This record gives sequence, structure tokens and C-alpha cells, in this order.
Amino acid sequence: MPSRSLWRFDPNHYLSSSKGLLDQYRMRKRRRFYFSIENVEPRPKNSMPETDKSEVRRQLIQKLQEFRHTRFRKDIALRLYLNTTEKNPAHAQNIAKNLLDLFSFNPDRRKSDRRALYKDDNQISALSVTCHHGGSKPRIWGYVYPMECLFQDIHLLMTSTDQHDDFRQFRDPPDFSDHLEALEDWRRDENNIRKLYGNQAFESFLAHLHCRAQEALLSRGNLSTRDLNAMYNVTGRSFGFDHSKLWEQVFHFSPLRILLDEFPQQSGTSSIWKRHIDQKLKDFQASFGRMVNPLVVPVALEVLIKPPPPSRMRGNPDLDNLLRKYIIPPVNEVLNPVMKNGITRFEAYRLPPSPEGTNGFVHIAIVADTTGYDSVFKEIDEGLERLLSLANVDRESQDDGRGFSFMVDSDSLHDGHPSFPQRSFPCEGIPERVLLPRSKGVKS
Repeated sequence: MPSRSLWRFDPNHYLSSSKGLLDQYRMRKRRRFYFSIENVEPRPKNSMPETDKSEVRRQLIQKLQEFRHTRFRKDIALRLYLNTTEKNPAHAQNIAKNLLDLFSFNPDRRKSDRRALYKDDNQISALSVTCHHGGSKPRIWGYVYPMECLFQDIHLLMTSTDQHDDFRQFRDPPDFSDHLEALEDWRRDENNIRKLYGNQAFESFLAHLHCRAQEALLSRGNLSTRDLNAMYNVTGRSFGFDHSKLWEQVFHFSPLRILLDEFPQQSGTSSIWKRHIDQKLKDFQASFGRMVNPLVVPVALEVLIKPPPPSRMRGNPDLDNLLRKYIIPPVNEVLNPVMKNGITRFEAYRLPPSPEGTNGFVHIAIVADTTGYDSVFKEIDEGLERLLSLANVDRESQDDGRGFSFMVDSDSLHDGHPSFPQRSFPCEGIPERVLLPRSKGVKS
């Protein structure tokens, strides 16, 4: 009897067709676990009362029990949203650190309180945290899913966008040269404009042009699905070579990305690395001059972390600890973001370790975040939802020549059999999903 996995090598098989791949995406999406914690003010560990910590745990455990979900045991991707109501809230990285610890497994808790979202926060290989301050109601919500599902989503989106430009979900930044030219023209004709419209009108519109030019400049450093695809070499495996090596060189020479040495591995080197980060940020500020100093638009932080080779790695640091201790504080101190509480969003992705004989690195980018809702997670989801929308249209006209198809490399996309759908918890803005009856706990 032929193996059940031979469909991966059959381009005419249903599971290798465009419709079959999208159906598998629908099933992967059900593997996500959505959670929402209401009426608890997000705070750091030392500021949150024990009653609030217990309430966070209680609501999370209730959702895990309700949908019979066991904790994730492999690498995961986590998207977290925070709404605060305090007049002087803490920084987002300190709030996130407390919550990630509360979500993890702790053997010291009593048996009824040992359910957790994951075993250890070191499993988080992709982390995105967005914090909105000054809301009317405190709220914590987000979703988690395995990294393997993120890779398959990236592969599906990239192989479809390669042949269909209409599906491109890469954020096209504003044309910086046009905004810069308008700003310079305004400054060049300063005397005449002040005479015609007055000093207040000139200063107001100058500030507006400065904001637009700065937003256009910083938007050019945004991470995209294409970047993650190359850095993780998702589609490159099918061609037998490593895309990440070429893309790393592109990032190394990008003036909008700050290249740092690998994170410290030996005791006593942390202070040296902190000074290294400070100097790199000051160099970045000096290279762009008044275009980034001062910052006049809200900014986010996007980080890529490539660990050193396994032979030199002394423990893999948690993403949240690396950002909270080393990277975000100097960014707030040196660049002085316009928002009172610093950066509005931070994302971090841990790449595979560097090959033996080479060094790891850390890439950071300061990007414009005027909407407060952008992220690579959102970009991927919106691109795949568009594919699903088109698939629904095509089902009504399958034979009229307007259907879509895309290049499929099933060998690198699929790894084993399709995953059985899991239950998921619907949150605001997320449609209700069909909950399939299960007799046992769901494992991820």
C-alpha cells in the first residue's frame, strides 16, 4: 500500500492544489489559541497585586479548560495586545515580562493552578507586543500558535505572491524623496512664506512636513513577510540553497538597520555590550541628523536575533529578557521617542543559530508606527485572508478561466500529515469558529 505522504510529491493531488493548501491553512488557523483577560490592569511584576496575578491565572486556566487545550511544548509565536487605563503606566516591556511569566508553567504552584500556556517563555521564538495607553477599560488579549504553522503560512503567502502581484502584502513605504523635497522647498522659501502667511502658519506646516518626511524615512526599515521568508529560509530549501546568507548581507549594509554584535555569552561582558548598543544608536542618530533627531512620530522596535553557533552558546536568552534588559532602555534613552511611555510596539524574532566558525548578530530597526496596529503577524494574516476571499469567489466560477493558482513546492511546505484542527477562543474582531467535539486534551 502506498504511503499516505506520497501526495506531497504529486502536483495533481488535492492537498497540493491551491484549494487544498488554503483548506490546510484554515485547519492550521484552528491550532491557534486565542485568549482574553478582562478587567485586570496590565502592570509589571512588582506593581501588580497578588490578587490581580491570581485573576490573570484564573481567567487563562478557565480558557484552557474550556477548550481543553494543553500547554504548547515546542517553539511558539506569540502576539500580545495590552490596554492600560492608568495615568502613569509602566513601559510595555516590563508589563510583558510579568505576563509572560504568569502564562508559563511553574511546578511550585499548587496542582489545581499548574495549567499553563507553555512550559517556559524560552519557547517563544517570535514575539510581538503592542501596548495602547489611556484606554477606557483594561484588557489583555492575544493568540499563540506553533512556529511551524508560521513557517507554513509564510510559505503559502510567498508562493502565491510570486505569481500574483495583486496579493502583495508588503507594506509599501511612502516615497521619502518626495517628502524630503517638499520639506527642503518649504525651508528654502522660508522668508517669502513667513511674509505671506505669518510665522505661526510657517512653523505649523513645517512641523507637518517634518513628520511626513520622518515617517516616510523610518517606514523604509519595516520588516516584511519577504524578510522573514529569507531569514528563516522558508522557500529557499526547495531550491537547495540558503536565502538567509544573502539576506543577511542586505541587512548588514542597510543604513536604516542597526547591526549589533552577538549578545553576551560570558559573565562580565554585559556592560561592554550595553556601551556598544549606546554607541551604535548615537551613530545612527548622527548619520541622519535632524531627520531623526528629534523623533516626532510614534516609533516601534523590530529586532532580529541570530544566536552564536551551538558550540559557543551558553544558554539561549529569552526574547523578552534580552529586549527588556539591553535593547529597549537605551533606545528610549538615546533616541527619546515622542510618546511618553517610549516605543508603542516591539517585535523580536529568534533565527536559527549561526554556522560553526561564524558569529551571531542582532539587528534592530526603529520604524514608524503611526497607526499602532501594524506588525508582520498582521501582514501575513491579511495576505492569507485575501487569498481565502479570492478562493471563495473562484469557487463560484471555477471553469471560467478566472480562478487563481500558484507555485507549490509541497516538499518544503508540508511536513507529515495535515494537522487536526484545534479549538480556539474567539476574541473581539475574530469571527466565531466551529468547535469540534474532542474527547481528549489538545496537544500542540
